[in-house]
Amino acid sequence: MDPQRNQTLWMIALENYQAAILMAQQGWHNVSVNRSYYAVFQVMWVALDDPPEGYWEHRGIGKPFALGHWRMPPQPIERDTMKAIRRLYEDRLDADYQVVRL
Repeated sequence: MDPQRNQTLWMIALENYQAAILMAQQGWHNVSVNRSYYAVFQVMWVALDDPPEGYWEHRGIGKPFALGHWRMPPQPIERDTMKAIRRLYEDRLDADYQVVRL
């Protein structure tokens, strides 16, 4: 990944994180969960680099991230952290596609 693209993805992750905080402060929890998940997704993308082909899929990005297939430094992620990321993904699906107030 070229440095400009890398920096852009980090900025998008930061914007999503900041938006999640603002939404939570407003009590808009479904939107906050959505933005939180996308902040994490962007960070995983930066850590892993661009996918071997096509684009990263939501269900496909977690395993290489958990196994530490990072650009540098490679480091496996703790099981509890990956559980939290999976839970955030599931909550994002509920927030976006189910009639559920979080």
